[in-house]
Amino acid sequence: MNQCRVIYRGAVSGISVLSWDFGQFEEDMVQICMKILDLNFKHKRDPAEDVSARCNPIYVSRVITNMINSDTTYGVLNGNWSSDYKYGFPPTHWNGSYAILKQWYSSFYKTVKYGQCWVFAGVLCSGTFTSG
Repeated sequence: MNQCRVIYRGAVSGISVLSWDFGQFEEDMVQICMKILDLNFKHKRDPAEDVSARCNPIYVSRVITNMINSDTTYGVLNGNWSSDYKYGFPPTHWNGSYAILKQWYSSFYKTVKYGQCWVFAGVLCSGTFTSG
């Protein structure tokens, strides 16, 4: 339940450590994470069934995993493994989840650009800690 922890990034040939602020204690973080849950396709299909399944941490983790990825409608992050970040920020710009989630929420659920594996992992952990 620490606000800040370490995330590892890199490849087998070189792993680096990055301090990550999970932001789960920010004032509106619960509201943001609940919106992620409410915008998932299962909630839109059957809200009562979706809400009743939220007591299951496996279910919640799967929903959040799906919603963090921009391949879904209202997905939080767009992955980019190129060197062209002209329409957003390079993944190295981010050092915490709250800025990403706040940008997504404040823009009325427009995908944030850009993330890579460690960014997806940090945001996923923040959403799971807060929602679960």
